[in-house]
Amino acid sequence: MEANNGYVDTTDGGLFDCPECDVTAPSASVPYDALGYAVCPCCAYSATPRSAAPPPDRRTASF
Repeated sequence: MEANNGYVDTTDGGLFDCPECDVTAPSASVPYDALGYAVCPCCAYSATPRSAAPPPDRRTASF
């Protein structure tokens, strides 16, 4: 086994899994928007904070 000199091995890279269309793609091949959020290459889904918020009819009141 070769020593990594304390660095994280990134040769495998990460994967992007789209929750909308179930496509899986290498993170390096996925485009990113101007704010740095990944954009699905198949359906254009973007995991922005706005997309993670529940719809208005599903929100609960906080006290």
